[in-house]
Amino acid sequence: MKYIPTGGISDLKPLEGTDNIYLGMDIPHGDLYEAEELCRDGGHVIPGRLVFVKYPYGEVMEPVKARPGQYFGDPIFYDGSVYIPLADFPAGEIRILRLDGELKEVQLHAAVPLSEIEDCYNLMLKTAPLMLTRQAGSTLEIVWPEKRTVELSEREVFRFREDDKLWTSRWCEEGEGDTYRYWDETVVRDLEGNELFCLCGDTRIMPNGEKWFIG
Repeated sequence: MKYIPTGGISDLKPLEGTDNIYLGMDIPHGDLYEAEELCRDGGHVIPGRLVFVKYPYGEVMEPVKARPGQYFGDPIFYDGSVYIPLADFPAGEIRILRLDGELKEVQLHAAVPLSEIEDCYNLMLKTAPLMLTRQAGSTLEIVWPEKRTVELSEREVFRFREDDKLWTSRWCEEGEGDTYRYWDETVVRDLEGNELFCLCGDTRIMPNGEKWFIG
C-alpha cells in the first residue's frame, strides 16, 4: 500500500490529456460561480487548495497556493503545459496560470478583467487554441483570447475546438418505459454557430492528447 500525503484531499481524478498526472481539489464553496456569489454578498472567500499527484511514483506537488479572496477553477492540460484559472476577486480579474510539464515553474499566462465577464457561471478553460469560455443555457461565450457568442441547441454542451470548428456533445432521449431510448450525439458547428453535421456517438480526449470519436 502506497501512502499519498495530500493533506486531506482524497478525491483524485486523471487530468484529461495526460497519462501521469492526477488532480485533487479542495473547493470549500463549490465552483467558481458559488464563490463569486459569496464574494458579491460580502462573504469571506476561503481559497481552498489544488494538488497534483504524479503517477506512478505518487509525488505530490502543490505549486500554486491561493490567498484569501482567490479561488481555483478546473485546470486543463494543453500543448505540454498545465493551465489553471484562478479568480482573484479583490483584484477583479481571472488569472490564467501556466505550469511547465514538470509542474514546478509557474507563470502568469494572461489576466482577464471580471468586468468583461457577465459572471463565473460555467466559466472554464477549453482548447484548442487555449480559450476561456462560459456557457449559460444554450449560449456559449468565448471570452478570451477573442470574444465570440454562439447559440447551441438545448441539451448541448461545448467540448472543444479544432481550427474553425466547434465540437459539442448533445444528449437525446425519447419514449417512455419499455420504449425509452437515450443516446449521445456529437454536433460540429462553424464559428458562427451553424450546424455543419451531426454524428451519433461521443468524443473523448485520450491520455496522449488525441481526440477519439466513439460511436
